[in-house]
Amino acid sequence: DYSKKKPYNIKLPQKADLFGMGKAKKWVLISNYLDHSMLRNKLTEEMCKAAGMEYTMDSVFVDLYTNGSYRGTYQLSEKVQIKKNRVNITDLEEETEELNASELKKYPRKTVGADSVNDYIENSYKCYSIPNAPTDITGGYLMQFMQWNRYGLKVKSGFVTSRGQAISIEGPEYASEAQVQYIRGFVQDMEDAIYSDTGFNSKGKHYSDYIDVDSLVKAYLVQEISMNVDATYNSFYMWKESDLKGDGKIHFSPAWDFDLSYNNFITVRSNSDGK
Repeated sequence: DYSKKKPYNIKLPQKADLFGMGKAKKWVLISNYLDHSMLRNKLTEEMCKAAGMEYTMDSVFVDLYTNGSYRGTYQLSEKVQIKKNRVNITDLEEETEELNASELKKYPRKTVGADSVNDYIENSYKCYSIPNAPTDITGGYLMQFMQWNRYGLKVKSGFVTSRGQAISIEGPEYASEAQVQYIRGFVQDMEDAIYSDTGFNSKGKHYSDYIDVDSLVKAYLVQEISMNVDATYNSFYMWKESDLKGDGKIHFSPAWDFDLSYNNFITVRSNSDGK
């Protein structure tokens, strides 16, 4: 609402390879309205590539015209999504669609642990009542941290941990209850291990059993170097591949949304202990 120069999501009628970034239907036009240099997102993209971060989204600068009218310089970027040329992990939503007669978004939506799907409540989750699901529901999942006051209205499928961390499940966007319960339990066990004094949870598992630590270190350093005010608050992505195809751990990438970074917006953040 604060932006006079709007960003856009684009969905093409068929897949197209734009500027050599790989075939896809969905693309993003980033306006960089709050970044007068228009360089912060691109600079961070190049830093992520140099650091070897997995699945960094490519982008190019373009001049945007609509209906013959010049709208300014935009950054045309790949959209963060589970696809071969994007986050290349198992498309659990596509596998689920193949097993059900209706579109997944048409099935009833439900919430557990809260009065409605619009509530932000610790230990709650929301999902879709989808009748059929693949045998293997261990992946892939694409998730992002979501700020608490956006969780209720913006997240279709997701959950809130026992310590109040809201998680949006971006893929599958329309997740079944079994799928949400699985990844919710996995993330909760991970969180319990992180917050313990020893690094082990009550199941005797260390946080490194759940996390690809190298990917987390890279993601953390990118956030610190860029002074990103959204770090671990919003637009902070992570993914998990199927246990049959991957390492069974959560990886932290791709990096996204850095228009307020590099001292562009001053703010103060506190952790769960109020520090």
